[in-house]
Amino acid sequence: MTGRKQPKLSFEDLKRIQKERLEQASEEDIKEMRKTGTIGFHKQQNTMTQDAIDTLVAKKGKTIKSLTLSFPSMLINESNESREFQLSSLDFSPLSSLDNLEHIQIQFLKTSSLIPILQHIKNIKSISLLKSGPVRGRILEDMLMITNLEHLEISSPPGTHSVNDLLTINEFKFLKTLVLYRIDTNSFNLSFIESMTKLREFDFSHFHIPKVGNDYIRSPYPLGPIDISELESCKNLQKLIISGFDVSSIDLSPLSECRDLEYIDLSSNNLTSVDLFPLKECPITTLNLGQRGMRNWGNKLKIVKLLPLSECHTLQHIRLDNNEIEQIDLSPLSGCEVLQSIDLSNNRLAKIDLSPLSNCSYIEEINLNSNMLTVIDLSSLSECHMIKKIDLTTNPIERPDTSMIPKLEFKVHF
Repeated sequence: MTGRKQPKLSFEDLKRIQKERLEQASEEDIKEMRKTGTIGFHKQQNTMTQDAIDTLVAKKGKTIKSLTLSFPSMLINESNESREFQLSSLDFSPLSSLDNLEHIQIQFLKTSSLIPILQHIKNIKSISLLKSGPVRGRILEDMLMITNLEHLEISSPPGTHSVNDLLTINEFKFLKTLVLYRIDTNSFNLSFIESMTKLREFDFSHFHIPKVGNDYIRSPYPLGPIDISELESCKNLQKLIISGFDVSSIDLSPLSECRDLEYIDLSSNNLTSVDLFPLKECPITTLNLGQRGMRNWGNKLKIVKLLPLSECHTLQHIRLDNNEIEQIDLSPLSGCEVLQSIDLSNNRLAKIDLSPLSNCSYIEEINLNSNMLTVIDLSSLSECHMIKKIDLTTNPIERPDTSMIPKLEFKVHF
């Protein structure tokens, strides 16, 4: 049954809703709203207007901290002919008066140079380049004029840029956050990160995978083991995401000296093995070896040895879903007193001993969905008063006996 179609709101309705939201917003919320600005593509005039730039700067110039520039990819003239948008047709010099500007987001821009924009915001600390291109060569070189850049995010259409194009950003020695999404690669090379000793967050995600229906097609040319030795110099690293590549294993030993590393995501990589021993001294709060964002595409781990986590007293969330695990020893987790969730869904578990989790007094969710469990003993969880959900759905199992722990009766899903 299809949902009822929502009536189209008039311009007056939209203004009324916006006014109501402003009335309900707190004074602090309104202050934050006024610190952001968006200059976008004007559909009626079929272009981004100079007036839009001048007006926003005039109205918000002294308070604005974050700015979004949204460009059209193509323009259609009166003869219905298409042409590329020309960045040189606009004067961005008014941006130089935005004294408090900290972040700029540039989206849907197709150009060979960013100089018309960047030359007026040389003191900016954060740039997000989203769904824009081509990035090859010139654009990344243009960014070098931003000498104090601390945050850089690049997310572009498939085929726009490759790992070799990223060598230029090796000059950004003050970067604290680097996010790279959809990098075309037939090899894994992190040499561009070697000099970024101040880096705290690094997200390197691929996900340029062809899809047929709901199924993703694996690459016929997997990368095999990958080398992350360049991360050895990033001793301030707090968050690491390497996700969506087709690799067999990752040697984590370069992370052994990252004593601030809290979040590590190696999801959806096709991993067949991983050694967690180098992480034993790291204050990990979240570990994801499962899937990220894609249906039923995680890793291919058959065995995961959790012993290196036995003294990880900071661990809160662990994901091992969408693998090929047939058995697992949870006893090392008995020392993880603040553990809140564990996800082992979509594996091949025929049995599992949950008693080690009895020491995890903050455990809220245990996901064992889509395994091969025929029986399970939940009695050891009787003292876990924080539990909100135990998911046993899609298992060949009868309802477990919860008579001894009646508080679990309505929290077990099967």
